[in-house]
Amino acid sequence: CTPDDATCWPNEAAWTELGNKVTGKLIKLDPANFDSEYGKCRNLGFSSDAARSLQASDVCLQHHDCVFEKCDKDAGIVNTPEYMIEAKTPEDVQEGIKFANTHNIPVSIKNTGHSYQGSSYGRGSLNIWLANLRKFGNVLTDWKNTCSDAQVVSPAVLKVGG
Repeated sequence: CTPDDATCWPNEAAWTELGNKVTGKLIKLDPANFDSEYGKCRNLGFSSDAARSLQASDVCLQHHDCVFEKCDKDAGIVNTPEYMIEAKTPEDVQEGIKFANTHNIPVSIKNTGHSYQGSSYGRGSLNIWLANLRKFGNVLTDWKNTCSDAQVVSPAVLKVGG
């Protein structure tokens, strides 16, 4: 389904409902007004410092021409998602994928904004932005090793993965 197809594209009430289900923001991007929205990104330039600051932004890409389809700014076809979910929890990701499946909307994934060629975007997609997703679990300060007779208490243990 694409934004141009009113028979399947979700109405504003459906998007609002999705926004209420996620803990992060649901961001609506306006392709018609994209030049002014993306201006903050262009002002950063192409330095390493700019690249690092792009990671903290929802819409910025490292190579500014790549907000256009095939990185061709002269063609002028903006290659941006219609909406972005700022995922803060695994449940936010699940809600986004469930919503996209229900409405047959393509999903694009943006980690921290480092896709130089813009592959983390997709025109007409629901983008799930993972930069602010808690990734490493909880740091335990009183973990006990129960696999040995020593019952060693570790000063800190970090859970990684599932």
